[in-house]
Amino acid sequence: MLIKCNNLYVSKDKSYKHPDILNFFKEKLKKYKKKIDSDEYKNIFLIKSNITQNCSNRTFDNRYNNYLISKGFKHIIPENYSVIELFNIINSAKNVIMSWGCCLYLNSVFINETANLLVIAHNGYILEYGKLGIQKNEITRINEMCPWTKCKKKLFIGNLESNLNDNTVLLLNSKILELTR
Repeated sequence: MLIKCNNLYVSKDKSYKHPDILNFFKEKLKKYKKKIDSDEYKNIFLIKSNITQNCSNRTFDNRYNNYLISKGFKHIIPENYSVIELFNIINSAKNVIMSWGCCLYLNSVFINETANLLVIAHNGYILEYGKLGIQKNEITRINEMCPWTKCKKKLFIGNLESNLNDNTVLLLNSKILELTR
């Protein structure tokens, strides 16, 4: 048993809406900022896929990885890097694609203010991102998606299936073009 407790309390912490904590963290990390090969890490993606997870629930199949690599994005698997390395890679990127969930919540704070972000969301998370007003795969209240992340452009595609299909490829092509413009 991992945790045994008599009472469980859920915090209604809204500290993410107070950027002072995250800014403090980012400022501390900036002491370790290193020059990163800007071409290699110009376009990166961090997504929950079946090669990075032990389950297939709410993950994207490897065809998403192959597709994004074919579009010139480098696959970053966060657990393969230290926090400092991950900060430097993500902070150096110009265009970042992240999947909805912990990947986004934990890593988007490292995005620099001149970068562009595309969030892709599996249909298994619709109860989470649906609260933000999904209409035609767009979040109408986009800045609520990850308010702690300040970047040049935020885009969103939701309700995606695990398996990459032709319709999803067309949608991704359109959003990647918009992202990199």
